Amino acid sequence: MSKKILIDKSFEGKILKELIESQKVEFIAIYGRRRIGKTYLIKNFMDAISCVFFHVTEIQKGSLKE
Repeated sequence: MSKKILIDKSFEGKILKELIESQKVEFIAIYGRRRIGKTYLIKNFMDAISCVFFHVTEIQKGSLKE
């Protein structure tokens, strides 16, 4: 099973696909517990489509400068 098929069948993948295909500008924030596959979901989903994509993560216990 390829990654693309796995993501397309997921509930989250369907929501992402609807938002990407929307005719409006959309802002998507994904949050949740650590190590549940958030980054995996996004990176694999975005690899399969053509779009502008910004990926921002936090640094736990990082300084304001970091």
